[in-house]
Amino acid sequence: MNSAQAKAYLDRIASRGMNPGLARMEKLMEIMGRPEKKFKCVHITGSNGKGSTSAMLESVLRHAGIRTGMYTSPHLIDLTERITLAGRAISWKSLADWIGKIRERAGRMEKDVTYFEVVTAAAFCAFAQARVELAVVEVGLGARFDATNVLPAPEAALITNISLEHTRYLGKTVESIAWEKSHIIKPGTICVTGTSGDALKIVRTACARAGAKLHVTTSCAPSVWKKFHPSLTGDFQKMNLALVLKTIEVLKGRGWKIPLRAVLRGLNRAVWPGRFQWKSFRKTPVLLDGAHNPGAMDALTASLRKSSFGSRPCRLVFNALDDKNVREMAGTLLSQIPVKDVFIPRLPTERSCNPDDIRRIFHSIRPNLPVATFSSVQGAWSSLKSSAIPGTDWIMATGSFYTVGETMRVLK
Repeated sequence: MNSAQAKAYLDRIASRGMNPGLARMEKLMEIMGRPEKKFKCVHITGSNGKGSTSAMLESVLRHAGIRTGMYTSPHLIDLTERITLAGRAISWKSLADWIGKIRERAGRMEKDVTYFEVVTAAAFCAFAQARVELAVVEVGLGARFDATNVLPAPEAALITNISLEHTRYLGKTVESIAWEKSHIIKPGTICVTGTSGDALKIVRTACARAGAKLHVTTSCAPSVWKKFHPSLTGDFQKMNLALVLKTIEVLKGRGWKIPLRAVLRGLNRAVWPGRFQWKSFRKTPVLLDGAHNPGAMDALTASLRKSSFGSRPCRLVFNALDDKNVREMAGTLLSQIPVKDVFIPRLPTERSCNPDDIRRIFHSIRPNLPVATFSSVQGAWSSLKSSAIPGTDWIMATGSFYTVGETMRVLK
């Protein structure tokens, strides 16, 4: 299978959507020779911060001389971003080869496998082939029935934080979401978490049931941030840094050699596009941030309020997926930063919110706010390009990784 055939195949099976359960993934792993058992891993879940935490941790491990793999989702521009080997995205040739083999060997069950299951299986096969020693694997959704949860007990199970998200699939309370995500905690592992309150009670119970040791972290002190000075910016990264440092401590306790110089160098060189990332558009500052739920939006606006941009007029490019609490996100944006006007594009996915619905939400909060809707992200940026942008203004694209990814295509 070549790359064009692989892309066409994935486009076709994407319409199958989600189908909770691990039976198909377990069967795929058996058919492919149990690749998930040929490398160690750190398994990461949580509501926010998974990507940044994964990127920092993988960079540290790689700079310590460990053969690494990393699996994250979603991607911003190209699917190959999801799977990295030693810090480099997998080639389309290699990815297409694995997708072709998985499709062929799946046999009669091929008609039932999902997009995410095939890509996850391809990632694990690629890790096994490359003799990855330690992979950083991010859960796609929840944990209990997520395709990544066929992994054996991880070296560390990292739960960043828990807030209301994906309530259609994970339940309508923080406790139910925490219960779903706590399924990465397995006998023999050590859990590191930044959760608190009711969510932490659920995590503690899961650790006690599995006989897993638990480490609870809080946001790192300013002196710690100054000492390690990670490349990723935003005040919310202080908690992610604390989680990474505690996980490194756990891994060192399990025999992994991770010297201080590797920690410093790895954190300083970590890259995670689309999270508090600054670009420029016709000399106007542009902030790209994939904040896609109320918790992430709170963290984003809190960071902005501590910067000079927190008081400057913001031209907002915003839309989200249809399972998100858009009203709460919009309320946070309008109450916390000086939004001047809003550009609402339709996102390139069936899960996109209807731009007219989003317009009505913003107008219900601030009736006189200038809001325009567009059929695409490209259209929103074309409108911005044709408008006069005062030197005091800045632009922010947020609400979804689709918003950010499509914006990156425009700015590229």
